[in-house]
Amino acid sequence: MLVDQSGNAWFGYGPNGYGVSVLQGIYPPNQTPAANAGPDQTAIVDEQVTLDGSGSSDPDGDSLTYLWTEDPDNPQTGILFNPTAVSPTFIPTIAGTYTFTLVVNDGVENSQPDTVVVTVKTPAQAIQDLADLVETFNLQQGMTNSLDAKLDSAVNALDDLNENNDVVAVNSLYAFINAVEAQRGKSITDAQADELIEVAQRIIANISP
Repeated sequence: MLVDQSGNAWFGYGPNGYGVSVLQGIYPPNQTPAANAGPDQTAIVDEQVTLDGSGSSDPDGDSLTYLWTEDPDNPQTGILFNPTAVSPTFIPTIAGTYTFTLVVNDGVENSQPDTVVVTVKTPAQAIQDLADLVETFNLQQGMTNSLDAKLDSAVNALDDLNENNDVVAVNSLYAFINAVEAQRGKSITDAQADELIEVAQRIIANISP
């Protein structure tokens, strides 16, 4: 029997040296998995947020386990539901910037960490962002002014802490939606209308009248 430099064993027979080789089991080294914590998000206070680690992968095709951790400097901690899930959720009750870190494991080793940032805004801040979105559409000035007036009314109502005028804020947002619908296909495209209404409805859902 001869053993070559690769560790293969050869059994030779006769002067011609023909024979059978026995190859040792050679296994490729494990490849490190890659964590993907998903895109950064913007949310509203009291709105459920879903993180997304489904983009994580393993070059060897191994099954992955997930571990999400919260930054200790987050405005709130201990709020992440099921941190070992692919897509855990949380409901922030304080505005601010939240950072979460994901590490995945393929049964052999951990990935490098990946982070995602969730910016949580108050309803008033979200309405201001909606007004900024209206400006980007370059609508006719009269239409922009009309929509802005309704959004300003909603913000002013939310800022009126003495009266806690959430009902007025919600009604102003519904008036905004109705005005957008009235201009759908005219001065506002379908895509623009859908985007504006979706944001307004999210804000309404997170205001408690």
